[in-house]
Amino acid sequence: MDDGGIVYSIGYVIGLGVAFVGCALIGWLILKLAKFVLSAPWRRAARRRLAEEIRMQEVAERAEQQNRAYLAGESHGIYGDFEPSSVK
Repeated sequence: MDDGGIVYSIGYVIGLGVAFVGCALIGWLILKLAKFVLSAPWRRAARRRLAEEIRMQEVAERAEQQNRAYLAGESHGIYGDFEPSSVK
């Protein structure tokens, strides 16, 4: 085999390697994109659940605070944040 054949063979192997790495990279990017697109509804649902859980926790804390005020005999415990004008 002459020098031209060796250079050609080396170039061919390098070209195959570059093509393989390129295909692997494109496949990896497609999988990442598909995972992102398919998981988006689940992430939105999880964020909604978390927001609802936080809201319910705030409601429970406010109810507990108003219950303590009611047990202490304060009008805030009965009316919450919106007392009638005649009570003030």
